[in-house]
Amino acid sequence: MPYLEFNDGKIYYEVSGSGKPLVLIHAGIAHSAMWDPQVEYFSRAYQVIRFDQRGFGKTTTATQTINRRADLGALLDHLAIERAILIGCSMGGSLALDFTLEYPERVAALILISAGINGVDAPTEMRELWNEQDAAYEAGDIERVVDLELKMWVDGPNRSPEQVPAAVREKVRAMELENLKIPNTDYDAAPLESPAPGRLHHIHAPTLVIYGTGDQPLIIASGEQLAREIPNAQVVIFEKVGHVPSMEIPREVNRAMENFLQARVK
Repeated sequence: MPYLEFNDGKIYYEVSGSGKPLVLIHAGIAHSAMWDPQVEYFSRAYQVIRFDQRGFGKTTTATQTINRRADLGALLDHLAIERAILIGCSMGGSLALDFTLEYPERVAALILISAGINGVDAPTEMRELWNEQDAAYEAGDIERVVDLELKMWVDGPNRSPEQVPAAVREKVRAMELENLKIPNTDYDAAPLESPAPGRLHHIHAPTLVIYGTGDQPLIIASGEQLAREIPNAQVVIFEKVGHVPSMEIPREVNRAMENFLQARVK
C-alpha cells in the first residue's frame, strides 16, 4: 500500500487512471473509501488521487500539530503534480477551499460538496449535537457516537433513517467505526493566516458548488454563500438529499461534476 512519509506521519493514498489529475478529499464522517463510485467513474478519463487525512482511515501520525493544507501540498509534490482539480466533501471541501486560497496556482478547478467554511461559527443547535457526541465518546460508547453522527449528517434534520439508503448509512457507519479506533484524535490544526470568510471573491479557479436541501441548515447557508461570493461559481442543488450526495446519488453527482469539468476545464 502506498504511503507518503511527511511531517511525522504516514499518509495513505491511492492513484487510479491517467489524464488530468483529480484529487478527492473525504468528509469528516468518512475516509477515502467514500469515493469508491467516483474513482470507478472518473479514473476512465482522469488521474484520480484519493487519500486519508490524519486521524482517518489508514493514515498514521506521530504528531498532534498538523497542517492539512501542507499535507495536501506534499502529496501533490510527491506525485509531481503542479496543478490539480480538487473535489472535497464537507470537511474535505473546507480543506480544498482553504488550499485554493493559500495556493491558487496549484488548483485547476474546485468542486465543493456539502462544504463548510472554516472561520464561520456553528449555531448553538449544532454545538449541542457535537457536545452530545463528545459525551458519548468520553463515556466509551462508540456505537452511540456513530448513531448520533449518522442521524446528524447522513439522515439530516428532516429525514428518518428509513428514508436514507441503508447501504449509505452502513458504509458511513463502517468508516467511522474504523476512524474512531484511531487513538488520540485531539489535533491542533493550523488555520489559514487569513480565514476564508471575506476572501471568497479572491478565488478565480472554475468552481462548482453542490449541496442537498436535506442537509444541516449551516451547510445549506454555506453553499449559498459559496455560490454567491465565489466569482462565476456554478451551483447544483439536489432536493431532499443529505450531507454525502456523492454516496447517496452517485450517478447524478458524477454527471453534474463531469458536465462542469468538460465545460470549464480545458
